[in-house]
Amino acid sequence: MSLKVHRIVLLLLLVALPVSVPAEDGGMKATLDSLELGDGLFLLRSDSPIGNPSTVALRGDDGFLLVDPNLLLAAQPLKAFLRSAGDLPVRYIATTHFHGDHTEGLEVFPDAVSLAPVRQRERLATGQVVLGERPIEAAALPDLVFDQDVTLRFAGRTIDLLLPPNRSGHTDGDLFIYLREDRVLCAGDYVFFDKFPIVDLQNGGSLDGFLENLRWIVDRFPPDTRVVPGHGTFKPAEIRIATIAEVRAYAETLERTIDWIRGELERGVDLETLATRDDLPEPLPTMGARPRYLSAERWIRQVYRALAAENAG
Repeated sequence: MSLKVHRIVLLLLLVALPVSVPAEDGGMKATLDSLELGDGLFLLRSDSPIGNPSTVALRGDDGFLLVDPNLLLAAQPLKAFLRSAGDLPVRYIATTHFHGDHTEGLEVFPDAVSLAPVRQRERLATGQVVLGERPIEAAALPDLVFDQDVTLRFAGRTIDLLLPPNRSGHTDGDLFIYLREDRVLCAGDYVFFDKFPIVDLQNGGSLDGFLENLRWIVDRFPPDTRVVPGHGTFKPAEIRIATIAEVRAYAETLERTIDWIRGELERGVDLETLATRDDLPEPLPTMGARPRYLSAERWIRQVYRALAAENAG
């Protein structure tokens, strides 16, 4: 089937069965569990020593579309899930950003047509992506790149590939994927539930842009939109999806912590004193508790440096 950037027409299969299958790589294990979001539409959560990145799988009549194909470590359980859900090839892949825990799986499905913003492809081709050691293999780089919003048709759905209003957010190559009829938004690493996010300042990200794009999510999408976090709950907590109300509360909570750090900076408190103090106000201790991606100390350091650089500028 030929692919046109603005229209891919496929039909929907009816039945899929979720699985949880372990994988091993160098002694490390990964598992995968799933949550059905609609007919042939699944949220998949990996669980491994490297983390718990999310993948979304949408089944059409002759294959799957994936959003964020996950870690190489999760390849075996991901393939097992797809076999149980229809035993069809992966036809298309869209990626929310270039970080390896969301994109390493591009190498697992080299025959799929992959889609990404121009800047994201550049990062995949030149950055330390796979386990932080090397770029994605050339054969797995995105096939179709764009620098404006794109709309696709797949499996009876309208799928919007949306560039954020601020191109400097989590990274400088972020992408949001919105399934209109299902009202499901794949938000990548803008949503971590009650954990601190990573803002990749070394690869085009910015704190202001991150917050602007979070507020855009809240304002842009219907209140009943279901938001797929880049990293959701950790096992043994139940796999789940976020609401727009939760995203709004998350943004407001982050802004409160940033305002507190800004206030300490303006009072002349130095970074080392602030980052290592043991009497942090809530929600800093709670959000920095394990399991996590960023500790409260790392969040303080990240925000403090960004604010100090902003003041210097």
